[in-house]
Amino acid sequence: MLSRRQKDILQQLERADDFISIRTLCETCSLSEKTMLSELTVIEAILQEQEIGVLIRKRGSGVSLQLQKNKHRQYEMLLHTRQDQEEAFIVRSLFFHNADHVWSEKRFCEVLHAGRHVVHGYLRELSEFCCNYNIVIRNRQKYGILVKGDEFHIRDCIIALFMERSDYPFVKGKVGQILDEQQSKQFQELFQGFLYHPLETCVLELEKDCHVYLDHISRLNVFLHLCMCILRVQQKAFVDMRQEQMDMLHKKQRSNRLLKVFETLEAIYHILLPEQEKCYIQLYLDIYGLVDDSMFDVVREDLEHTEHFHTFVDQFLDILNGILSISIDREEELMEGLLTHLAGTIIRLKNGVRIHNPLLHEVRSSFSSIYQATWATSILFDQYYSVTITEDEIAYIALYLGVVREKTDYDLHVCLLVKRYDNVIRILREQIQKLHHAIRIDDIMTEQEYQSRKQHRRWDLVIATIDLHDDFPQIHVNEILKEEDCLYIRSIVNHILDKKILHSENNLPHAESMFDENLIFLEQSVENKEELLKQICEKLLKAGYVKEPFFSSVMQREREISTEIGSGVAIPHGNAQYVNDTVIVYAGLQKTIPWGRDESVQHVFLPVISVSNKNEVERSIKNFYRRLIALIEHGEIRRLLDMRDASEVIAHFEDI
Repeated sequence: MLSRRQKDILQQLERADDFISIRTLCETCSLSEKTMLSELTVIEAILQEQEIGVLIRKRGSGVSLQLQKNKHRQYEMLLHTRQDQEEAFIVRSLFFHNADHVWSEKRFCEVLHAGRHVVHGYLRELSEFCCNYNIVIRNRQKYGILVKGDEFHIRDCIIALFMERSDYPFVKGKVGQILDEQQSKQFQELFQGFLYHPLETCVLELEKDCHVYLDHISRLNVFLHLCMCILRVQQKAFVDMRQEQMDMLHKKQRSNRLLKVFETLEAIYHILLPEQEKCYIQLYLDIYGLVDDSMFDVVREDLEHTEHFHTFVDQFLDILNGILSISIDREEELMEGLLTHLAGTIIRLKNGVRIHNPLLHEVRSSFSSIYQATWATSILFDQYYSVTITEDEIAYIALYLGVVREKTDYDLHVCLLVKRYDNVIRILREQIQKLHHAIRIDDIMTEQEYQSRKQHRRWDLVIATIDLHDDFPQIHVNEILKEEDCLYIRSIVNHILDKKILHSENNLPHAESMFDENLIFLEQSVENKEELLKQICEKLLKAGYVKEPFFSSVMQREREISTEIGSGVAIPHGNAQYVNDTVIVYAGLQKTIPWGRDESVQHVFLPVISVSNKNEVERSIKNFYRRLIALIEHGEIRRLLDMRDASEVIAHFEDI
């Protein structure tokens, strides 16, 4: 049986017209090469076992899917097996069941006619997913399977589960509908029998009445939160709105339009909405601009005018400029948009509103250094506003910075290596130059010309339509670019530009070491992240760097957000109020360990940063993240695993 990740890989192979490189597959699916090769081995075994097809691997080209004749129906069944329905049934049973019904693994096995190991696997995957939303699924022998968590988080988790099952990019529904045909089917699998069409109509009419046009993702978010509200109220599961949230929403009298929404929902679904649920609905409609006299806009504008916010923004920009050497404040329009977005982010986080970013994986792979640099500012959200920023919010901010990075005046000099000169090559040149503003094709030549001139080359990259046996940075592409070629070129170009930026003058100022040799842990053998983090925090406490609650704050953050940033690297950190002095801890692991859902790491950096001195915070964050990103971008991070002495690690990290 294929896992969801294996299905994603198989669908990527199916969409490709020809061979697709392992690197492209890794970037598209946000996986390491080691994990991808392991998954391909499993996929290949399943395809052969069921005699559906084979994976063809070709050196220098990648991998291709070849289905057997007359096996397309079996292939579709493999992708859309009972697994989806069984997973949906378990979610429905745990989150929308009658309170008198107790579910256990044994009962699920009986109802689904599935083996114990299958049900246990479903529950383990679901539990790992729910952990990202502070939801705990406990299997108690006498009491059955229990779900524990805040109602806000439960609703966010269920919506995320639905989003995970939906393929992006989403297809817009028909006129008068929000869900497309595929989403409608998935919705009915998760929320069997629920009448959702009135909620589609409600959201679309609110857009029309308020003269607002939401993008499809925002519209889907509003719709799903309304669905969650009705479904959970029917289960007598109510949100616990904080008093400050309710006070904000009660500042102005509710409009007749909003009151009509409440009345309509109560009449259609035969429920009575408690005040906290009315506030929940109002909160999400307000945030997306679907109410009169939006309180969200008022609060956001008030926040933007505070001195505290401006101090936060100054430090935010200083850190990013110090890491990426980009000056967003020179781009007036982008700067204004970023300020509005940052203020909105803070208000959403303070009110427990979690948005979903379908571009998260694309941002992490295509703008990796920018995503990692934005991650470096997460400590400021905690320091200034006591909130934990999510991966989705980080990715949205990184998109703003990505636009600024693309406007930075760095050229990428390219040599186009071809078999022969013809009109096709002219088309290829135009295609490549349109892929990224920084690309400058300086030369077009054959292999013979290349060999005679390569000693004097000044290019950053060779793009070739022929096999080139050379260790110079190169990309092999088709003469007519395919989608995977375009994705790969953009990714490599961004990667090389990141290196240029990271090597630019004065980007890595010398600073005193933030490491302590006693807190460099090499060849560590642990089974899970909690074991590792507990060991590290005990050493920190004993050395006097932190106070006792520090470990609890680190684990709390891990429950709220995955701290894995790609390339097998995780950067957990705790609450700064429990820090006595600044230090960076590094742990290199003998083998990868799980770190969140579908993530594994082998390098763990724990920045312990004291906020007693504002300048020290900026200097510490900039120096650490600048060097870390440089290590990752240069492919030097893996060398740390070969080192046997703490002093080697420190020297390598600071000499980059």
